[in-house]
Amino acid sequence: MRNLRIFFVSIGLLSLFALFWMSCGNGPLSVEKTDASLRIVLRDTGTQLSNRCLSNLIAPKAPVANNQANIDEVRIMVLSLAQWQNESEFCTAWESMNETARLDTANWDATQDFWPNAVTLFQGYTGDKYRFAGEFDLEVGGGTATGTISASPGLNYFLIALREGGVTQSWRDKFFDVVDDSTLCFGCDAPEVLFDTGIDGSVVTTTVDTISGTVSDDTLTRANLIVNGILRQPIAVNNGTFSNPVVLSVGINTIVVEASNADGTRSDAVTIEFQGERADLRATLIWDTDSTDMDLEMENPSGEVCNFLNPETGGMKLDVDDADGFGPENISVNQPASGEYSVRVVNFSASAGFGTTATVYIFRNETLLEIRNHTFSAADVNNTWEASRVTLP
Repeated sequence: MRNLRIFFVSIGLLSLFALFWMSCGNGPLSVEKTDASLRIVLRDTGTQLSNRCLSNLIAPKAPVANNQANIDEVRIMVLSLAQWQNESEFCTAWESMNETARLDTANWDATQDFWPNAVTLFQGYTGDKYRFAGEFDLEVGGGTATGTISASPGLNYFLIALREGGVTQSWRDKFFDVVDDSTLCFGCDAPEVLFDTGIDGSVVTTTVDTISGTVSDDTLTRANLIVNGILRQPIAVNNGTFSNPVVLSVGINTIVVEASNADGTRSDAVTIEFQGERADLRATLIWDTDSTDMDLEMENPSGEVCNFLNPETGGMKLDVDDADGFGPENISVNQPASGEYSVRVVNFSASAGFGTTATVYIFRNETLLEIRNHTFSAADVNNTWEASRVTLP
């Protein structure tokens, strides 16, 4: 079973309708909040970051990344910490009152599984400072777990166990500040970006190559592509995967993809070597909106125009055309004629493209000459912007 969906329908002090989505071996989670529901997506990374005061207590006895393919039981334990403002305040008080010594895992029953020992450890709390709010056993069937949990407003500690045949296979924990407009995260982390195998160190003979890979937070819809530390553009992410053309310079190119969520930014980098002819003049277009069509065109001194309708003419070549957002588009010129070249961008989406900012990078012998940008509006005559004029000897 690849995915385990866990629905919680809560009828206690806090009304939660939560969805946990565990995908073995991937990265962090993300959250979607609506007026009627709270959606939490859990990504199991296979490791537990035990850097919290309660995590440090139970981690020595906890299982780490055992088999999770056939989970048949999900359990949640909630500890109410409503007196404390945040995790840091609670942990400071916890350490100062020597609570770690009070809850000594050395007293655990070695004949029992991790979970009953953990619950026994915490269920003695009945006061205001630390109150055991309950253990919740969820029913699993057809890849979905359903059940009821209650949590008080304020700071809470959640411990979740994924179990098979009465044995805990994996665990996660998190401090949650439970309020009506809160964003809850379980195992949050910045998204991990990974290029597909075979890209790093590859050698190509065409100006344009395609890079692809994965982003662990599959709620993200875009990431950033950075080429040689110069060109930076958004790229689409669909269900945790990306695939996008990249325009290369002669020699070694460093390609970076970075992704961000509320928990931070992570990236991955590869190198691709382009063994081909160096362009005497090159214009690269990117833009900042999805599902829009911006078109790059270039006119040579003889009046010939290279664009998507005429992709190779007068020593100019349209290397890549993108019709659905972000780009890139690229026109290369080899052995150019002397005179003036005009570089233009046409907003082919017309009014649907208003508000879109287009950016054009001009290269001469693979050296960046200039970066120009323009935001399209109804004021643009014929939806066209002349980005640059370059005179070649």
